[in-house]
Amino acid sequence: MSESQFQLGFDSFEQVESPKVARKTRPKAKVVAAPVSPASPASPVAPALTLEDMAATLEKSPDYKVLRRLQPVLRYDRQPQGECLRVIVLDTETTGLDHASDKIIELAMLQVDVDRATGLPVGDVQVYDGLEDPGMVISAEIQAITGISNEMVSGQSLDLVRITQLLQGVDLVIAHNAAFDRPFC
Repeated sequence: MSESQFQLGFDSFEQVESPKVARKTRPKAKVVAAPVSPASPASPVAPALTLEDMAATLEKSPDYKVLRRLQPVLRYDRQPQGECLRVIVLDTETTGLDHASDKIIELAMLQVDVDRATGLPVGDVQVYDGLEDPGMVISAEIQAITGISNEMVSGQSLDLVRITQLLQGVDLVIAHNAAFDRPFC
C-alpha cells in the first residue's frame, strides 16, 4: 500500500507493569488501511464516495462546516401579478480598498425581474461573472481574501458590451456593500 492509503489511529491505553508501580502509557499509534478507490487495481469492491456523500459525512461532525457553491436559478416560472422592477445585484472584488488607486479584478452581476406586487423574482435571470487584469500585482493578502490570483486575471478583461447590455432598462442596482462597490463601478 502507498503512504497515502494509510490513516493513523490509536490503540486504547494499555497497562504496563513496572517493578515499582502499574501506570498507563500514552496511546500507541497504529496504521490502519484506508479504503482504496474502486479505480485502483488493488481495490476491493468498495462503492465510490461522491462529493455529496463526503460533504454529508463532514456535516455530521461539529468540527466541520460545509459550504456549497451557489447555483443560480436561471428561470422563475411564476407569472407576475403586477408591474415588474428590473434589478441588478452586483459584487466586486478589488486589489484593495481605495477606489482612487486600486482596481476591480472581478465583477459579478445578476439581472432579474421582480414582481412589485409580490416581491418575488419572475422570468429569466441573466448572470455575468468576469475577471479583469488590473495591470498591477495582486498582493498576497488580497489573493488570500478573494481567492483570485495574478495567474487567473492575466490577460483577462471585463466584457463591457455584455455589462452594458445587462444594465439597459435596469431600475435598481443592489450591492451588499454599495458604499464600497459604487465608487469602483
